[in-house]
Amino acid sequence: PLGSALASLLAPVLIATWSWRAVFTAGAIAPATPLALAYALLPESQQWLTAKREPATLSALFAGERAIATALLWLAFLANQFVLLLLGSWLPTLLTGVDLSRDRALYATTVYSIGGMLSGPLLGWLSDRYRPQRVLLATYTLAAFAVAGLSVAASTTVTLFAVALLAGAGVSGSQIVLNAFAAILYPTPIRGRGLGWAPALGRIGA
Repeated sequence: PLGSALASLLAPVLIATWSWRAVFTAGAIAPATPLALAYALLPESQQWLTAKREPATLSALFAGERAIATALLWLAFLANQFVLLLLGSWLPTLLTGVDLSRDRALYATTVYSIGGMLSGPLLGWLSDRYRPQRVLLATYTLAAFAVAGLSVAASTTVTLFAVALLAGAGVSGSQIVLNAFAAILYPTPIRGRGLGWAPALGRIGA
């Protein structure tokens, strides 16, 4: 979410200073830098280090009672990333379609991204305290009402920004909690495969 907000603010500057190609260059460098730092500085979990390093096949994700859980998890990732990328890419266009100025639509999109960014720490704490499943129920409910309310909240700037903030918290926050839920859904030996397949399927929705 922070990256989305920064992209909205920095893209015009990059394009004006260099060219549209600079946006793609920055988009390549930005994730590569923390990836290198994470690889160098973040240790593997003790659970994984002590577990048997047996090959984890795809079928292990569907063994026994995990079949339904995996199928629903993939569906949730697909649907969530569909809405996440839809709003992230098209929200300015959708808002200008309800007679908002371009500037107000772009500012509302930035506020939407900020809502997702600010919700992360709070939702992480709530997930630890009340379980991710319960938090997801709340964030999806919030997202449904807030996104639906965007079209009727455009009458005043304050109302629009408030609803955009809640929509970002609901949609982006749901993805944050969904990632955490996927991490605890599977036992350690197949955790990596489970965490790899779920967002990969989600990209179809995106």
